[in-house]
Amino acid sequence: MTNQTVKQLVLGIALMISLSTTYATTVPDILAKDETGTLKAQAAGRTLETLTAEEEAAKVAKQLATRESRLLEHYRDKLVAQLERLKIAEAGIETEREALRQVRLESGPLMDEMVAALKRLVVADQPFLSSERQARLAQVERVMADPTIDDGRRMDVLLDAYQVELTYGLTIGAENGTNEAGELVTYLRLGRLGYFAVNSNKETAMRYVDGGWVPVDEKDVAVLLRVRAVALGETVPDVLLVPASVLPATVIHQETSSKEGQV
Repeated sequence: MTNQTVKQLVLGIALMISLSTTYATTVPDILAKDETGTLKAQAAGRTLETLTAEEEAAKVAKQLATRESRLLEHYRDKLVAQLERLKIAEAGIETEREALRQVRLESGPLMDEMVAALKRLVVADQPFLSSERQARLAQVERVMADPTIDDGRRMDVLLDAYQVELTYGLTIGAENGTNEAGELVTYLRLGRLGYFAVNSNKETAMRYVDGGWVPVDEKDVAVLLRVRAVALGETVPDVLLVPASVLPATVIHQETSSKEGQV
C-alpha cells in the first residue's frame, strides 16, 4: 500500500467520523428547535385568541355603553320635561294656596256676619219652634268657636242652619202646648205667612202680630182648623185658601203691589 493510498484512507475515515458526529448533534437540535417553534406557535395562537376575545368583548362593551348613553340621554330629556311640568304645577299650587289664604281671610268675617244675620232672623221672626231654633243657634255658635273644626265644616253647619230656616217658609206645622193663660192650644205655623194659636175647644184662635197675640175673627177659625188637620196629618194635603184677614199686612201689601205691577 502506497503512502498516497494510506492518506486517502485516513482522510476517508476522518470524513466519515466527522459526518457521523455532525449528524449525531444536529438532528436532536433540529427536533428541539422544531418543538420549541411549535410551542411558540401554539402560545402565539392562544395569545391571538385571547386578543380576539378581548377585542370582541371591547366591541360588546362599547355597544352597551353606547346604548346606555342613549338611554340616559332619553331619560334625561324626560326628566327635564317632567321637571318643567312640576314647576308649572308648583306655580299653580302656589296660586291656589294664595287664593285659599285669601278665602280664609275673608271667610272668617263672612261667617261671623252670617251667624249674626241668622240670630237676627230668629229673633225678628215669629216665635214658632223656639226651643229647637235656639238650640240650633247654640250649636252653630259652638262650632264657630271650636278651633279644632276647619272652615269648611263650619260653613257646612252654618248653611245647614240656613237651609232649615228657609224650609220653614215652605211648609206648615203644628205643635200642641199651652198659652200664656195656661190653656191648651195648638200652635199653628202657616209657612212664614202667619203664626196662630188655636184653642182646644176649636172655636177661637189667636194670631201673633208684632210681638203680641190678637184674636182671629170667628169666621176665619174654620180655615185654620183645616190647616191644623193637614199639619197634624189628620187629613190629606189640599189647596188651602187662606182669607186675607188672617195674613200680616206686609204680605197683603206685597200681593197687591204684585198684581198692580202685572196690570
